[in-house]
Amino acid sequence: METFKSVLKKLLLFLPLLLFSSEIEIDAKIFPAILKYDLKLKEKLVNGKVKISILYPSSSKREAIKLRNLISKKYKFQIELIPQNQISKLKTSSALYLFDLETRYLKKALRFAKERHLITFSKSPALLRFGVVASILNKRRVRPILNKRAIVESGISLSSTLLKVSFIYEN
Repeated sequence: METFKSVLKKLLLFLPLLLFSSEIEIDAKIFPAILKYDLKLKEKLVNGKVKISILYPSSSKREAIKLRNLISKKYKFQIELIPQNQISKLKTSSALYLFDLETRYLKKALRFAKERHLITFSKSPALLRFGVVASILNKRRVRPILNKRAIVESGISLSSTLLKVSFIYEN
């Protein structure tokens, strides 16, 4: 069992993200960090690599490209950008990053992820009520926010360490 000190130390890893970072920069750091706590991530690799699919509406294309570039600088992930109206191109993935999609596309993406036990992440905590697994709570400090029901229903196994340092959303 982890001590309070070790949990606090891991939580402090997220603290520097608050300083002088934009929302998209914070997401680019926290989303991959959350993926590391997926206990079955190795089973979700695509051709031996983590593959992130970023789904976005046309109005968010520049942000999606920026997110991809920021994640690519630090991680050797495959990153696929998919406009929401081309969601049928979504065939394989290790995790999904979802911008504010139209409801019909959001439901398709969440169904895809749930069937494959994938973590879904959105910068918008409002999407948690639809079944997105993770987001960011950015009030006085940055913390991951996890949707307990979505985790259970999707059959996702997360490290207890992540659960301890996150805010748990229950709807």
